[in-house]
Amino acid sequence: MFLRAKKALIISTSALLLLGACSSPEATTKKKERKVDQNRVVTDDQKVTFKLVNRAHLSTKQLENVKKKLHEGYNFIRHFTDTGYTPPANIMVMLNPNSNNPSFGGKNFIRLENADRDTYELIHEMTHTLLGYDDDKGYMTQEGLATYMENQYGDLKLSVDQFVRYFIKMRGRVPLSRLTDEKVASSYFRPLLDAPENVTLRQISYVEAGSFATYLLNFYGREKFTRVYNQSPLNEKLKEVYGKDVAQLENEWLAEVAKTPELTEEEAAQYPFLQNIPSSLQKLDPELFAKDR
Repeated sequence: MFLRAKKALIISTSALLLLGACSSPEATTKKKERKVDQNRVVTDDQKVTFKLVNRAHLSTKQLENVKKKLHEGYNFIRHFTDTGYTPPANIMVMLNPNSNNPSFGGKNFIRLENADRDTYELIHEMTHTLLGYDDDKGYMTQEGLATYMENQYGDLKLSVDQFVRYFIKMRGRVPLSRLTDEKVASSYFRPLLDAPENVTLRQISYVEAGSFATYLLNFYGREKFTRVYNQSPLNEKLKEVYGKDVAQLENEWLAEVAKTPELTEEEAAQYPFLQNIPSSLQKLDPELFAKDR
């Protein structure tokens, strides 16, 4: 990237040594700083610095694309709502190569799997890191909002309402009361990913959370959703903020989902995880999908 002009190539070895000897410590330090700065992104408001770790060996062009997305994503998310959470000043972004591991957004780091594919859930994970996420307060609103934000501003957009219709058709929809109950939600959002059927269960849960969050945001607005985001006990908070219990909100949501056209067989065939649902349902405990009695 920093090729010298042709003329510079004829400089003698002794001259090069002299040039090196004449370089001041200050100049050397500045060169190092410039090199480090290539792997950093400072937000426009100067509040957060993202430090990139290029484990996927992305090209300069790919890295610039990541930086652009970090800048845009930060502005989208921080301007979307204020949850009262202050993200750390330094956030490490690990760009990992192609793998079967899920990406992850922690408190002060983001782990992006499959970064070398140029399509990854950066906005989803940034939402977790920038808006706050406490596992002891469940997963429903946190994963729901992250899925919504990825659909709005990210690369990986999903037809979440159509997917929910498909789950219903296959008798694989998880009752909302299970996903909003902190005592059992981890079984759906954080199952051991040691078998394909558990991966499918996790994907179903994320899609349903995204669809439900989309409904709440579209019909009740950001202010109310922000009041239930990352709150516990969620069932009580939903009742307090929306004036309706989970069953009532579920009925409203599903009525809206029913207005969405069903996926055609050709459309469903484009999503491998949808094709795995029938075989996964045969292996998963039917109680996971049973309504609370």
